[in-house]
Amino acid sequence: MTLGFLFPGPLLIPISPGGPLNKPEDARSHLDRGIELENQGDQEGAMAEYAEAIRLRPDYPQAHYNLGNILDDLGDYDAAAEEYHTAIRLNPGFAEAHCNLGVVLRHMGDLESALAEYQHAIRIKPDYADAHHNLGLLLDEVGDSAGAMAEFRETIRLQPDFAEAHYNLANGLFRMGEVDGALDEYRAATQFKPEFADAHYNLGGALMRKGDRESALVEFRRAAELDPGNEANLETYQKLLKQMGK
Repeated sequence: MTLGFLFPGPLLIPISPGGPLNKPEDARSHLDRGIELENQGDQEGAMAEYAEAIRLRPDYPQAHYNLGNILDDLGDYDAAAEEYHTAIRLNPGFAEAHCNLGVVLRHMGDLESALAEYQHAIRIKPDYADAHHNLGLLLDEVGDSAGAMAEFRETIRLQPDFAEAHYNLANGLFRMGEVDGALDEYRAATQFKPEFADAHYNLGGALMRKGDRESALVEFRRAAELDPGNEANLETYQKLLKQMGK
């Protein structure tokens, strides 16, 4: 029932003043322009700007990191890993690059190396909520439920509105039979992210376990509304509706 979510890091903000590019030879200007384009959804344009920033300044870790993020998003994991490795070589204390390298390595099936990168990111930046959450997902994947839940709890301590951490913690609690605790966490997930269809669906399942079919029906309906392409959500809602004679 666990649904994992990976986070490559916060939305990047330009690090130099905005405005038109009046110094095209300046690597930082190209980096900033790339960030603006990426925030606008123009990945191709952003990649070109990051590549130009790297051409002008090959030892620019932020440009390698940003390029790696787009390559990861496009599914080019080998190239993304190369950019993250370069960013880390240039700046060994770059926690976000370690974390995102971990994400890519997990995609590539190298779980041991991914674990090491998440742990490295946390050593550098102990309050890095995304790294704790990603570490929790990986620990859950390899069967360390206790370790995973500890990381989800730490993520929530650091960032109380982290909906996916509440959701994944709830899944762990539900599997352990702690339905009341799971209900609290699913409710928190839907509170902080009302459009979170899977959290509504699993909340419905936990409510069914408690015998509260009326409330479960509301959650199953909400899940079906939020994710109309998910036939299982709609089927569950319609089946319960029929059972209740409605």
